[in-house]
Formats: sequence, C-alpha cells, structure tokens
Amino acid sequence: VLFRSCVGCVWFLLITSRGVRVSGSMLKCKAEELSRKIGNNQFIATNGWLSRWKNRHDIKFKRVHGEQVLMNPPLIIGKLTG
Repeated sequence: VLFRSCVGCVWFLLITSRGVRVSGSMLKCKAEELSRKIGNNQFIATNGWLSRWKNRHDIKFKRVHGEQVLMNPPLIIGKLTG
C-alpha cells in the first residue's frame, strides 16, 4: 500500500503542515503520481483505497463552515502512524 511508505506519509505531513487543505481527489492523484515514480504503473487510487487509507491513518475530512467552503477543499485532521 503506497501511503504506508515513508514518501507518501512525508508528503502528506509536509503539505498539511504548511496549511494546505488536501481533498480526496488531490490525495488520490498524488498517490498515483508517487506510485508511478517508484515504477508501479498499474496502481489506481480508487475511492475504496482512499477510504481504507484514511481509516488506517485516522484521517477525517472536515468542511470549513461559511464562505471558505466554496473556495477551499476539506480540512484534514488526524494522525499518521506509518
């Protein structure tokens, strides 16, 4: 599973620590990109994969209320345990 690798978790922690809100679509796209970089051209980040990854790392998508909802993807909170 790609995001159990150090590279995927490091990317996620880095980007969210900078205040970037990551959507499910962004996460799936990055997972496929990283997979191709390590030579796995057959990996497809499905909604099922995303759901299992979020559960594995205790990640929750939270919507920002008010005007920002229209402009920003969901906030992500949780922990990565590797």
